[in-house]
Amino acid sequence: MFISKWVALLTAFGLFFFSLNANSASPNYDKTREAGDVIGVVQICSQGISDAQVYVRGSSFIARTNSQGQFKISYMQEGVFDFVIRNESGIVGIIPQVQVLKKQTVDLGLHNFCLDLDGDGYTPPLDCDDANSSINPAATDVCGDGIDNDCSGAADEGCLVCTDVDLDGFYAQANCNTPLDCNDGNPAINPLATEVCDGVDNNCNGQTDETGSIGEQTYYYDYDRDGFGDPTNTQFGCSVPVDYVAQGGDCDDNDPTTNPAAQEIIGDGIDNDCNGITDEGSDLDADGHLSILHGGGDCNDTDPRVKPGQTNYFSSGSNHSPAYDYNCNGTEDKLDTQLADYTDSTVFFLEFCTVTQTGWKDTVPACGSTARYFNSTMSNASGTCDSNAHNKTQSCR
Repeated sequence: MFISKWVALLTAFGLFFFSLNANSASPNYDKTREAGDVIGVVQICSQGISDAQVYVRGSSFIARTNSQGQFKISYMQEGVFDFVIRNESGIVGIIPQVQVLKKQTVDLGLHNFCLDLDGDGYTPPLDCDDANSSINPAATDVCGDGIDNDCSGAADEGCLVCTDVDLDGFYAQANCNTPLDCNDGNPAINPLATEVCDGVDNNCNGQTDETGSIGEQTYYYDYDRDGFGDPTNTQFGCSVPVDYVAQGGDCDDNDPTTNPAAQEIIGDGIDNDCNGITDEGSDLDADGHLSILHGGGDCNDTDPRVKPGQTNYFSSGSNHSPAYDYNCNGTEDKLDTQLADYTDSTVFFLEFCTVTQTGWKDTVPACGSTARYFNSTMSNASGTCDSNAHNKTQSCR
């Protein structure tokens, strides 16, 4: 009985010792496992990264973070690993050289990644828009854009109220992020408008009707004050400059008696009326006819062959247009317009040419042009019809 009591006592002690050892192991693991777990929390600038990937390159070990940035990767083999954290913007950071042991949970704790993504020298939360380098605490707030440029918590603070009454896209106040609209009641007047000759500063540059305005005219310098200016000395403008006139055409701006309104003086050797002809009104070519310009009918007062009523025909052109209008009737009258009537034939290897009507062979040439012509009718075996014709130049008047 004594022995049985000791056996019972030893058995109870053994059970207590085994139970104590079992409770000292991690309560979260099955002791038969040969893998470990990794847990942790990742943040960007003290804010949890939701739905980011935490993984080991080249392996299937991967997890996603919850809204607080927490993650857990289970059943990882033993080893040393680099954990990569990536969100929709790219790789946020890396947790290097993590030792994973089987049957244990490795708690990486909190890893806070705070990057200057836009490279402006500021990181969140001081930088209220880390994707835009022009927005940071050192920036100047731009009036009128509705953005908190200096991350002060307010947009456009200290700015004037910007108004665009005429809705032309330009504000009537300075520092409103657009060039100043000098007339906010007229949409046709703004810094992008085209300047026109109307006495108004259309493009808001502080000038009225400046050079280059739509509607400018050409003005001519009038040295001799005869009302006609020198065509080689001009200015453009919306109004007449001093010493300039609106009419040019003065061929001698040193002589007030010479201009397009002057009367031609016959015999002085001067082009008084600036029409390019000197002493017109006389019969310059002495053909008995005044020029058309001065009441006559001579269409070319420099060629005596050209005159009204000319009956002669000529095979060379005159120096006016039409070149062969020698009788000044406005047309070129051809001397010979008749086409020849002929046949070419071959009989027993002999070529016959029969011409029943004299005239041009095949086509009537233009004035001054040369073509083949039959002088007489014939019917013989002296060769082709072309060899029986001869060259002739068309004369006209």
